[in-house]
Amino acid sequence: MPECFLEDSGLRFKNGTRVSEMGCSHEYHLLAPSDGRAQICHGRSSAWRPNNSLASVFVKAFMWLEAYENHLKTGHSLDRYLKTQAS
Repeated sequence: MPECFLEDSGLRFKNGTRVSEMGCSHEYHLLAPSDGRAQICHGRSSAWRPNNSLASVFVKAFMWLEAYENHLKTGHSLDRYLKTQAS
C-alpha cells in the first residue's frame, strides 16, 4: 500500500500541536509518523489491491487537506469531515 506523508513538519493544529507530533490518531486520520513527517491515513491497508488507482491516494490526501483547513477554522477534529473506511 502506498504511503502518504506531509512534507511540512511545521504544520500545526488549531491548538498549536504540531501535526507531526500527533502520532496515530483516529480523530485526525493520521498513521505513525516517519522521519518527523506526519503520515495521512488514506484507507485500510487490508482494502488496498495492486489494481487500485494511485490517483485515489492523491484524492484522499486532498480531502485530508480540506478537512485540515476546516479544522483550523472551527477547531473540530478531522473525523467530523472525513468518514472512516468500512471494514
